[in-house]
Amino acid sequence: MTIPEDVNPLHGSYIELSARYKAAWTYHRFVEGLRKFFGNKQLADYPVDFQSLYKSLKEVSRRLNDPEPQRQLESLAAIRSDLARLIGVLDAEDRKITPSLLRLFFQRVKSQDQRILLDLVRFYQEIQVDRSWDADRIDKVDFLLARLAELIVGKDQRGDQSRLRRILEGISIHSAIREDTDPQRVANRLKMIQAVRSEIRGIESFAELTERELIEHYRGVKHGLGSLLFEKSVLPMVVDTNLVFRSRVEELSAIEEEQIFADYERVSALEVKGRIDSQLADSVNSLHGEVESFQKKLQNHDIRLADLAAIRRSVDLVLERLEVGAEEGARDLPLEEAGRADHRPTVGAIAISREERDLIGEELRMLLEGLETANETAGGALAASDLLAFRLETREMSAYESLTEGLGGNERIDRFLLAAAALRRKINTEVEEIQVSRSRGVLGGPIPTRRISSVLRLADWYLRQFSHFRETLLLAGNTGEAKSLDRMRMRLMRDYAGLWLVASAEPKPEE
Repeated sequence: MTIPEDVNPLHGSYIELSARYKAAWTYHRFVEGLRKFFGNKQLADYPVDFQSLYKSLKEVSRRLNDPEPQRQLESLAAIRSDLARLIGVLDAEDRKITPSLLRLFFQRVKSQDQRILLDLVRFYQEIQVDRSWDADRIDKVDFLLARLAELIVGKDQRGDQSRLRRILEGISIHSAIREDTDPQRVANRLKMIQAVRSEIRGIESFAELTERELIEHYRGVKHGLGSLLFEKSVLPMVVDTNLVFRSRVEELSAIEEEQIFADYERVSALEVKGRIDSQLADSVNSLHGEVESFQKKLQNHDIRLADLAAIRRSVDLVLERLEVGAEEGARDLPLEEAGRADHRPTVGAIAISREERDLIGEELRMLLEGLETANETAGGALAASDLLAFRLETREMSAYESLTEGLGGNERIDRFLLAAAALRRKINTEVEEIQVSRSRGVLGGPIPTRRISSVLRLADWYLRQFSHFRETLLLAGNTGEAKSLDRMRMRLMRDYAGLWLVASAEPKPEE
């Protein structure tokens, strides 16, 4: 840490040691957080004594204005030595923590303090003084800087840019650059970073992103910076490029997720009507498992780009084989029957997980059969009491029509809306059964707590999916469709809250 020359040496030493102590303490708390969240057995208790160091610093702070500072300078020298040993212990502990574990921790922790991120950056600067930066520590600091920048200016970079600039200047000053800072070398590094920023803006698809290996290239550029990462002109450029890069990657990933699920729905539809031998059936079942695992990772916000690329390869492989079987099967059908088989959705054609099928499969079957009857019978929609129980929105009716008539809408959203309508019906059925049971003095047996918990958990996942679709639609400028989904999301939220309240309420005793 750089101290201005006009500051009293005693005061300067105290300020420097206090900052180092704070950075070390913050890192220690971070390691404790890792143990708490993940139960990491590698991170065993290590011998550190922050309390005595704190007391020593506190004691010196009371005597900073002594006319004879020599004794306090000696105390600070002892504190400096003890703090160096403590930081050495933390330095060794950090070798056990991978960049991915650090990222996962901060993705799981919802409330984040900018000061904590800044102190962690300063801790890494502290332990790297007079040392070469390895790739892992560059990755860790790079992530912390990116997260800090997002908290200050936001992903859209519309926040307090001047504050971010001041913080980055402070980080640059805090880091004593030991490497050759030849202006030409710095200029070359800036050109490389600028080239990456220009290239990511020109990427049009997730496939292009992976094929060009731009993420790996940019990481390599940053690894090659070493301590030049903190140079006063390089650091702002890296942080700005990180924001641009992440925004574009997230946008491309969201589009890819949409396409993957649309293709997976095609897999589910072809699975019902296609020709499947035992080998292909095994591949399809394996894909269902992969997609379920992928969906769970999405729920936990634990998706990596490699996961996205892997599930894309699996879906493409199975889909290609199913399409060949479907073409062969279609050639054996009468023309009229082949055409009709293409568009009529079934429970199997709605891409839902095994857990969803167990919970809402029956409701989804009733919904699709009711809609089919309403489609084929004049006035059928009004006559079908089973269908009336779903209290469908116009958009949900149009989702079915779009799927059956092949109107070329967003099939993933259409199928999701039908499944969400079935889920609403399931929730209302659970509420009705609990109320009937309690009206009979709870003689009908105990409430099926496990099943209700599963329904509520599934509803929570659907609410998040509604939000995801809404954000995607708004990004594409489709505000009308986004409003429709928002309305259906609010209906599901009300039903979700109703089931939670009824299930949580204590039954009233008989009078």
